[in-house]
Amino acid sequence: MKKIFLSSFLVNVLVMIMHFSTGILSARNLGPEGRGELAVVTRWTTLAGLLLMVGLPAAVTFLGKQQQERQREYVGAYLLLGTSIGVVGAVAGQFLMPLVLRNQSPDVVWLVRMSLLSLPTVLLADGLIGTMTTLDMYRRVLFLRFFSPFGTLMLIVVLIAFGAYSVQSFTYGNLAWGVVFFGLNAALALSACPPSLSRFLTRSRELAKKGRQMYMPNLVTLIGDNLDQIVISLFLTPVVLGFYTVAGSIGSILPSVILGTLAVFLLPKLMELSGCEKRRAVERIHGGMLYGSAAVSILAGLALPVMLPLLYGREFGSAVLMGEVLLLATPLRIGYSVLMNFISSEDQFRYVTEAEIAGLALGATTTLCLLQAMGGLGAAIGSAVSALAKWGWIAFRSAQLGLALGRLIRPDPAYMLATAKGLVVRRRVKIRESGYLP
Repeated sequence: MKKIFLSSFLVNVLVMIMHFSTGILSARNLGPEGRGELAVVTRWTTLAGLLLMVGLPAAVTFLGKQQQERQREYVGAYLLLGTSIGVVGAVAGQFLMPLVLRNQSPDVVWLVRMSLLSLPTVLLADGLIGTMTTLDMYRRVLFLRFFSPFGTLMLIVVLIAFGAYSVQSFTYGNLAWGVVFFGLNAALALSACPPSLSRFLTRSRELAKKGRQMYMPNLVTLIGDNLDQIVISLFLTPVVLGFYTVAGSIGSILPSVILGTLAVFLLPKLMELSGCEKRRAVERIHGGMLYGSAAVSILAGLALPVMLPLLYGREFGSAVLMGEVLLLATPLRIGYSVLMNFISSEDQFRYVTEAEIAGLALGATTTLCLLQAMGGLGAAIGSAVSALAKWGWIAFRSAQLGLALGRLIRPDPAYMLATAKGLVVRRRVKIRESGYLP
């Protein structure tokens, strides 16, 4: 498990660096208003894709892991269902977006509509990656996790080099890149697991049933995770959204590395454990992640007043306080993800739903109360309140399933020291094998 985690962690560090770089390049070349308009285009496309997934990617991963002899049939049913839903969503978006985004300029609304044409491939991509995960094809999964943001970064660099980077050029270029990436994704996944349409109706019903069970927590999660930027895009100006997007990129650096790493391996591995072994593993991982991320977040918050204007430009100085608030919520978000994977491995998805509802309710109430008076800062505070509510509730439910609450909130120095020592020893062995040490 440690080897997989470390490989995934390294890839996610690289992914984080690339996301960070694209954010800086976009902010410096588009300015606050252009960065906000780009956030509208990408955020609403992402939200539409997540809404339309209806739990199918998670279902094909879960059922494929449980019943690998039927995996080809699940993949075949998933491909047809996902394609159909994606086409319907892309068409419906052409009519709905002008109504939803009435306060945005016609040009921005048009770009959102164009971006929605990618929905069929967006819906299929997650399930194909999940299929490779169930087959323990982690190298392919990690390669795809790296290659997707790498392509986006190269697209931006090329557009800047030719003096053509704008919200419009990026939207059209990203559509083309999405097609290329999906083709590669499909080739890697389907070569390992050729789809079958045998028992299509039966497998479709099973996917839909399991998808519904897993969709509700995911639905509330995606609304909660996107609520701040959705509210800003509906009620405030693109300039404010530009500030908040930069702050959000700072606050999401560490979670993107850790959560991406956990998403690759934690749930499948926890499903292979049981009883006391699983509970002790979760308690150690949660404690180490919670306090390690807290230390990093505090250091980042202290450096933010200097580093953010330096990296993004002085015109983004208003985003500093928003970023510091979002950094405070980082340990809670990471701890919540660890416990969510534990709850899911116990097939208690309703507990995740409860936590997400609690976070959404408190976060939305806080955001709406503070938005007009505090703008983007109010949205940042609402996001932090939501993270606290979700973590508190899922920790309570996890304790009911046998986790020791005291161990969850107490660091395990012996475990953390042993892990660090193991990393150093393995690193020295690799260096010695390469001939650089005697």
